Amino acid sequence: MGNLSINQPAQQTTLSAIKVVLTTSKYKFLSFLANYTGKVVSHDHIQYAVREIKFDGLYRWVENRISRLRKKPNDATRHQQKNRTIWGKGFLFVKDSW
Repeated sequence: MGNLSINQPAQQTTLSAIKVVLTTSKYKFLSFLANYTGKVVSHDHIQYAVREIKFDGLYRWVENRISRLRKKPNDATRHQQKNRTIWGKGFLFVKDSW
């Protein structure tokens, strides 16, 4: 996906040919979102798929993960959001911005 490469069997991620070190949880989260590129995915679906916990509307795990993912290398540009929040629906992983 552009400058982002996810090697699922090896659980390795590179961005602009630079290895991005992610915890297992962050890798699983990023990999899940990448599998739904271009589609809006709800909080409930993300949290249940990645953590096997139903979203109760109060726990901010998904938002915290998105925030941390946005702080990774090369995602500092404010004019491009690689992980967009779609209010009231969930998140959109944007392929063309990588």
